[in-house]
Amino acid sequence: QQYYSANRARYTVPEQRLLRLATVGPAQVGNVAASPQEIAAYYNANRANYAAKDTRSLTQVVVPDRGPANAIATRAKAGGTLAAAAAPAGTNAAVTTLQDQTREAYSSVAGQVVAGAAFSAPSGAVIGPLQSDFGWVVVKVDAVKSTGGKTLEQATPEIAEKLNADKRKQAIEDIV
Repeated sequence: QQYYSANRARYTVPEQRLLRLATVGPAQVGNVAASPQEIAAYYNANRANYAAKDTRSLTQVVVPDRGPANAIATRAKAGGTLAAAAAPAGTNAAVTTLQDQTREAYSSVAGQVVAGAAFSAPSGAVIGPLQSDFGWVVVKVDAVKSTGGKTLEQATPEIAEKLNADKRKQAIEDIV
């Protein structure tokens, strides 16, 4: 036992390990890029994100009968505010001012037909009377704001960056 303890190195083999390393990283997938066709396909699939946003400020009057609605529309088209045109109708006329409405938001308030007419009219126009679920509606377009909107050429750098990052990530995952 003493001899073995004194000469232990003669009777043991050092531990050996074999390691194989595979280097995987962004350098290996640096040449991966989105093609113009992929960029165009992404743009077309997400067209709503790149379209111009149209918002409108509207004033509307809702009355239960068509006769008072016609009178309000006539007075409003002659000039002045919609509230002043609705004043003779008294409490039967519900006047509402809606700021920065999208077509979808306004259609949930007034219905598809009224929203379609209001969003196809220019600023300052008086629309109606139109029948909705709540009665007869007369709408004045107070202001039109159009914001944003990108063409394919304007959106290409942004889309290419996103698609390139996604493709590189996928390529690294495939290598791993």
